[in-house]
Amino acid sequence: MSIFNRNQSKYPVSDAQAKARMRNGLKGLAYGVIGLMALITGVHAVMIVLSETAAFTLAGQTGLLLLLFTALRVGFPLVTELAAVIHTVGAVNGAWKGDQKTWGGIIDGVWLLFAAANMITFFAIERGTALQNWQLYWLQYGLPLSGILSGVAVTKMILADPSHKRAEETAAAEEEKIGTEHAAKTSVEQSPAMYAVQVRRAWRDYVRELEASGYDEDEIAFMLANVPELRSISAPQAPQERRGIAARARGAYDDARAALGNYTHDTPRHDPAVIPLTEQPAAGQGERPNGPSAPRYGGDTRP
Repeated sequence: MSIFNRNQSKYPVSDAQAKARMRNGLKGLAYGVIGLMALITGVHAVMIVLSETAAFTLAGQTGLLLLLFTALRVGFPLVTELAAVIHTVGAVNGAWKGDQKTWGGIIDGVWLLFAAANMITFFAIERGTALQNWQLYWLQYGLPLSGILSGVAVTKMILADPSHKRAEETAAAEEEKIGTEHAAKTSVEQSPAMYAVQVRRAWRDYVRELEASGYDEDEIAFMLANVPELRSISAPQAPQERRGIAARARGAYDDARAALGNYTHDTPRHDPAVIPLTEQPAAGQGERPNGPSAPRYGGDTRP
């Protein structure tokens, strides 16, 4: 068996730990490279802002407040760097899913354009050469907008999380359920049955007011004797649909049939009595007053 296991290590656990340490070291090195790149490009962006706005002063502001405002002003381009770092670290750890990867690619694209344009422009500023037209447009529009675009892309990447979408779906289903319950409740409150209940309650409250005003039972009964709502409360009936001539004719036919009852042919019939041919007639029956007696049935031919 040793011939088949000669390539295997005698210390597999130690070797696995060594490989794990190597992977962690490489990952840490990659994080260092990412951080250094973000730091370098961010510093160049800040220096571009400082060089182009060195003459800017905020009138009436000095001291710590001016320092804070200046830090925020020149540090705004660093938003793009932070967005790129967030996406890269999350991608290394497999944190992004579904559409989040698409928004992560957009963040990388914005950062690539941002870093390249800043580095080229700052090298031109360092050499003292005149800036080209596209560099002027970049300083005027691209550099200020890059932080905004990166922030929006990060927000969209977070909202594209499938768990967030499931939470939105649950909230939408709950809202639809509440809307259905509200519609059902409104339908009940506006129904004819609820109208009848409200009318009866209004009359009951009115009777209590009469009692509180000093009216006795006989007077109240006299006043309410001719109130049809207290005998049969019903909401206003909806107008019935107008029937055609054929429907009215069939209705009249059904009413007439119900009024007449069963037909004659529906009554039970009785079979007539059957007289056997061998039965003899009673005495005195079948005799003729002026002639021979009537013939007898049953085959009897005696006189």
